[in-house]
Amino acid sequence: MRAQVDLSVPEKSRILRESSEALHRHLDAFSVCYVDREDGYRPARGTLVELGGRCFVVTCGHSIPAHPQHRLFFFGRKTRSETEEIRILNFGLQTCSSIDVGYFEFDPDEARSQFAANLLAIDRVAPYLHMTPKRFVGIPGSPSDPSYFVVDREKGLMCASSVMAITTPLDVDAVVVPPDSPRPDPYKELFLDWPKDPMRDTKTWVELSAPEPFGFSGTAVWDYGFDGTLWSPEKTRLVAIQSCWSKDGEYLRCTLIRHWLKLILRDYPDLVHFVKSTFPAWSD
Repeated sequence: MRAQVDLSVPEKSRILRESSEALHRHLDAFSVCYVDREDGYRPARGTLVELGGRCFVVTCGHSIPAHPQHRLFFFGRKTRSETEEIRILNFGLQTCSSIDVGYFEFDPDEARSQFAANLLAIDRVAPYLHMTPKRFVGIPGSPSDPSYFVVDREKGLMCASSVMAITTPLDVDAVVVPPDSPRPDPYKELFLDWPKDPMRDTKTWVELSAPEPFGFSGTAVWDYGFDGTLWSPEKTRLVAIQSCWSKDGEYLRCTLIRHWLKLILRDYPDLVHFVKSTFPAWSD
């Protein structure tokens, strides 16, 4: 029996180049954007996940206001009118120290219908994947630059495109943060190098200059799953949630996804058995 040989770095780079459009479309299908109508239509982003028959939006906590139902407008690749509000069944958040996570709960059928989106299966979430600087990750986000949004305020219409940032994790011990910021904690967070390379816009698939990551709050961080010799977009795994970035634009700071799962189990104790059966190594 032949031993399995992992893909080399040049092979991984070639796959990313050749499959970038298909991969971006695949990951975008799980995404939803939302804007705060009482805060200058400030955008954020989330990922639709199915867990125990429920539909959750994985996002950051700092983008969730105290009363989100009529304040936030949710939309995706499909153009939506602001009169088409989706019911928020529940929401929750945790923002403390190096943790910044939040969620909304939607009716699963309503979410699929209104956003023309897919719900990510929970086994595509990776709460214990060891992230090293050798791994490739993707961040499909929607910058706050108005050119990335289709907005018609008179008709109340909105949809969004996104760009895909491809990067690698940073060594947490080597990251320098401002004195007033929480110290890096490798158990809670992931730091990513913010690439300066051009990124493709999903509206036109034209390469644009790398934007500043304003508006990326809540964006999913996907590990590309280059483990073994065969690869497909379904190998990608959700590993973290983007929460903030350095003022000099050198890095993104992200909360590891297991802390989002802990928040869900805090608010939905009936899902504990389901999570433990999905992730046998799970511990509180």
